[in-house]
Order: sequence, then C-alpha cells, then structure tokens
Amino acid sequence: MRFLLLFVAGIVFAERVPWEASKIHGTPEPTPIFQLERAFPKLNFTDPVELTWASEFKRFMLVELGTKVHLFANDPKVTDTTLLLDLKAAKPEATRVYSFTLHPQFVKNRRAYMVYNYQIDENKRGGTRVSELQITKELKVDLTTEREIITWVGGGHNACVLRGQAVAGVVPYGCDASKLAAAGIPSIIFGLGDIAQAHTKDEFIALTDLEDGIAAYTDLTLKLLH
Repeated sequence: MRFLLLFVAGIVFAERVPWEASKIHGTPEPTPIFQLERAFPKLNFTDPVELTWASEFKRFMLVELGTKVHLFANDPKVTDTTLLLDLKAAKPEATRVYSFTLHPQFVKNRRAYMVYNYQIDENKRGGTRVSELQITKELKVDLTTEREIITWVGGGHNACVLRGQAVAGVVPYGCDASKLAAAGIPSIIFGLGDIAQAHTKDEFIALTDLEDGIAAYTDLTLKLLH
C-alpha cells in the first residue's frame, strides 16, 4: 500500500503543468535602489500619526495617537524627547490626538491648535474637538488656556489634519478642500455621518447624525459671528 501511494504521488507530481505566465519574481532579486534605514534609531514611539518640522523650536514635532506630542532634535544620535503634551494625563476623557500645529505668528502669541477625540458619556459615545491653546516658554502646553473652536459628536473617521496649507490631505478620497488649501485658504474637512456609509451604494445618513450636524454648524456660525 505504501509503495502504491508513492507511485500515485509520483505520477501526479510528474503531470503538473508549470505556470509560466506568472509575473511574480522570487529571490534572489536585484538589490533595491533605495534602502530603508531608521533616521533616529534610538527613539521609539507608539502609533505616530503626524511628524512636522517646528522651525520655531528648531525641532521635529511628533504626535502619538495615544494623546502625546513630542519634540526632538534633528540629530541621528538623539536619545530622548521633550514631552510637549500628555493630554490623557490631564484630561482622562481624551482618547486620541490626531493633529497639532503652531499658529503662523507663534513667536508673537505662543498659540497652537489641536484636534482630538474624547469620550462623552459612559456609553463610550465619542466627540471630536478642535481647540486653541498656548505653549509656555518652558515648552509645555498650558491646558488652562484651552479655547474650544468647534466640537461635534462623532469620534470615528476624522478627515481633519492641521498643517501647512500647501500640503495635500491624508484621506483616501477627494474633495474640494485640497484645491482651497492649495490656493492658500485654510480648510477643514467636516462631514456628517459615518464614512462607512458614504461614497457607496445606497449611501445614507442617520437622522441623529443630521441633527448633531445642524447643531455643530449652528454653533460654529454663531462663534464665528462673535
């Protein structure tokens, strides 16, 4: 029986037709033109979502999704960072920080802006907020100076990134905001509903999201008027 199985297996193996139309290339492969290497091998971060050069500090500014903002020198030998902000330590309801940027006239007014998520209630209903804050000369964010610019219910997919207006957005779909930003017009993408139901067949928006959106737009309009 063992001999028969081996014999049958040999016949099956011999009759296999080679796949010659494949475009997959295996090893050994040519050496890649570019090689990845760590720019700052002695630094480690958790869930980094944004890295910008803060010329006012002459350092890089990095945002961790877990609510921290770091500053560090442009030096491959750098071993530590300056913790500019640990939002969750000061505001336990905060869940994520998406973006952090400095005011164009930061040297004069010390102002900065931040986008973050927070938990609204025990049912884990989330909200998103854009705030203005001030940074001390000791390089710490003073949360007592926080001024809410806009807040809306919904803490899932957020297409809001604060950075230079000539930089393209980071969302996987197109909108007019990229054209406005390229023209020098400050732009924030703010839409209602869930992105999972948008740009697809039978897309829809829940009435509760519509009501929350009306409230958010009304609140923003009134604040801009004042």
